[in-house]
Amino acid sequence: MTAVRTPPGRSGRLFLAQRLLAARRAADLLERKRRVLLREQRRLAQVQERTGITWSDTCSEAHRWSVRSLVLGDRGQVRRSVPGPYARADVSWQTRMGVSYPATTRTELPPLPEGGSAAFPPAVAACGDVLRAGVAHAAALTAYQRVSDELDHTQRRLRAIRNRWIPRLEEQLRLVDVTLDQAEREELARLRWTGDPP
Repeated sequence: MTAVRTPPGRSGRLFLAQRLLAARRAADLLERKRRVLLREQRRLAQVQERTGITWSDTCSEAHRWSVRSLVLGDRGQVRRSVPGPYARADVSWQTRMGVSYPATTRTELPPLPEGGSAAFPPAVAACGDVLRAGVAHAAALTAYQRVSDELDHTQRRLRAIRNRWIPRLEEQLRLVDVTLDQAEREELARLRWTGDPP
């Protein structure tokens, strides 16, 4: 165990006491951060599960409509009907307890192409729903992962402070107290032997 460098004498005791107080405050702050991140992680786990179910359901629906569209139309219809503008997804981010993660998403789809079979417009709309759900699910996965990573990092730092740093400072403070007490007793004994009043 590496000792903390301290000034000699009573100033060293004061130095260690201040470091110990700062370490305890840091542990309290990290514990609060851990609790907030844990609540946020649980909330994001529910969002992730919900968006995953929605994405899966929309994929199934898009598959059904795509098969219907291909059965009723020709395969070249899809290639011919691809619109000029592409879809656009915007993600807004938020920061909580020092970690930034996706909060909301907005997806803009190009207008529906003209023509095709009766099943083609619902198939295109269902594919747009898949895109929206996929973007929302990707954002939820990213948010959950970022918060989980920060929670793990916070817990490691908290354990290091609680299990290593604080005990090290407490032990060193105890040794300084013993040394100061011993020096004081020696000084009193010396003064008694020499007859000098304390």
